[in-house]
Amino acid sequence: MISIVIPTLNERKYIGGLLDSIFRQEVYEEIEIVVADAGSTDGTLDVIKNYQAAHPRLSVVRGGLPAVGRNNGAKATSGDPIFFIDADLILPARSFLSDNTVYFRTHHWAISATPLTPISQRRIDHMLVGSYNVILRLSRFIRPLGAMCIVCSREAFQKSGGYPEDVIMAEDHDFVARCLKFGRYGVLPLAAEFSVRRLDKEGRWGLVWKYLMASFHNVVFGPITKPIFRYEFSYTDDEDKEHHMTNLEHSASPPFRVALYCEYYSFWKMFLQHQPMGFITSHKNQIAALARQGIDCTDNPRVQDTDILHCNAQGLWTFWLIQKFKSRGKKTVIYANATAEELVGAYRLTHFFVSLYRWYLSRLYQSADIVISATRYNQQLMEQRYGVPEAKSVVISNGVDTNKFIFDPAKRDLFRGQHGVGDSDILVLNVAAVLAKKGVAPFLTAAQRLPNMRFIWCGKQFGGAFVKKVDSQSPNMEFAGYVDDIVGAYSAADIFLFPSYEENEGIAVIEAAAIGLAIIVRDISVYADWLEDGVNCLKAKDDDDFFVQLSLLFSDPVLRRRLGMAAKEMAGQHSLAIMGEKLAGVYSRLLAV
Repeated sequence: MISIVIPTLNERKYIGGLLDSIFRQEVYEEIEIVVADAGSTDGTLDVIKNYQAAHPRLSVVRGGLPAVGRNNGAKATSGDPIFFIDADLILPARSFLSDNTVYFRTHHWAISATPLTPISQRRIDHMLVGSYNVILRLSRFIRPLGAMCIVCSREAFQKSGGYPEDVIMAEDHDFVARCLKFGRYGVLPLAAEFSVRRLDKEGRWGLVWKYLMASFHNVVFGPITKPIFRYEFSYTDDEDKEHHMTNLEHSASPPFRVALYCEYYSFWKMFLQHQPMGFITSHKNQIAALARQGIDCTDNPRVQDTDILHCNAQGLWTFWLIQKFKSRGKKTVIYANATAEELVGAYRLTHFFVSLYRWYLSRLYQSADIVISATRYNQQLMEQRYGVPEAKSVVISNGVDTNKFIFDPAKRDLFRGQHGVGDSDILVLNVAAVLAKKGVAPFLTAAQRLPNMRFIWCGKQFGGAFVKKVDSQSPNMEFAGYVDDIVGAYSAADIFLFPSYEENEGIAVIEAAAIGLAIIVRDISVYADWLEDGVNCLKAKDDDDFFVQLSLLFSDPVLRRRLGMAAKEMAGQHSLAIMGEKLAGVYSRLLAV
């Protein structure tokens, strides 16, 4: 078992990102997580409680200063090794825990540290942290160091007595020195990403100077047990802005004109208008929603003719338009419907461009006056990884046309007839591009393990130049490609299985819900605040759990109907009428500023 200890104090904005990255890990043994909280008052514990129902091996103990919290947390664990991870870190690689654990055990180390990567687009941050990583590797020959993410054996922790609780700064380094008495030290191969909030708050060179002086004090005078330096355990803001945008979403809408612009769609409408792409669906939904509100909108972004530029794509032309509108004193809005996280694993070679893409998106989103996220999860991602302040962020769903997505028995019969699905067959459907990150592998595996059910995946399959081509390996499974009448496909299905690993919302899930389908999704944080396990959906904790949930729905038609009815009720909260009202409120408040 792998143990993880996380000390916290007012980490509401960051702890969710770390926990999400932990629960996405591909590991082959159990994980236990202990959060040692020092009396948070900002809702940190509420965030943790939202995860505990789905993850029973996540627990909370009393903390204190970091050393106290880490010791209390480690004493509540039983695994080996123990990962001590700061709350504002993220484990970017899915194999972070498994690969680093194997490396640690293979080398028989007592204590080790991980390299670090800043979540930042500033070159200076990467230069500073790169220098730290070089020093970290060289330090093993002089005086080994460690900070923010340290891994030790249980034996070394117990024999060393744990972290020094009388040390108020650089206790990590002293702990490493203690453990060296009981074994060897090394640097692990996979890096952790960390928030640069400390650098932002104290200044780059000020923080570097402080830690240089702390290191000097450690070497010459010993551990720092008196407050000779200003030190803060938590670097969060004093003011909580959680409800800052509430009125902004619901204001009345005076007369104005909006340029509703979607770069790729505007340039390539002939080729893209029938493509099942989320940002295009969102763009079309916004047009319909604003029309219902009587708001004058155009797809021609002329500065002199419009009051607000609202963008739905992330190209260079969009960036230039935002700068142009702002230079003329006009307001700008952008939907954050693209993230670097979604790009990972989607296409060939994308891992080479993820950092550059995140840097560009950060610049783009930060340049707009308002950034709209489809979910609270996406909003938190914007705050934590893209530098979008909460004060200019708002949550509005991509919406669903509840007048279009209605169950149609005639279309059900037609689609089933076209695809050879019998009247008594249970049909499992997914609607998404055929990409690994969308969960193709678990979908295929479920089809192979459940030969008495039919499985159909509707969505474009890209050529080998972009992604690895996927072929069905089960006679009860079909890749149907693009489907003109997607309402017919939804109507034909009995269960909607959506095993995607990463989403900003999941428009197809809302469409399936509007039809009234029983839905199964992967248990990821994007669904936390609008899909409830056992109420309006079923959530699978891992790939094997999809088989369990499908088997349950196959044998229980009453449960299928109950979940479908609850899902349909939930979809009503994402209607275009509600979406239009919220957009109108955003525009009105923005123009009033």
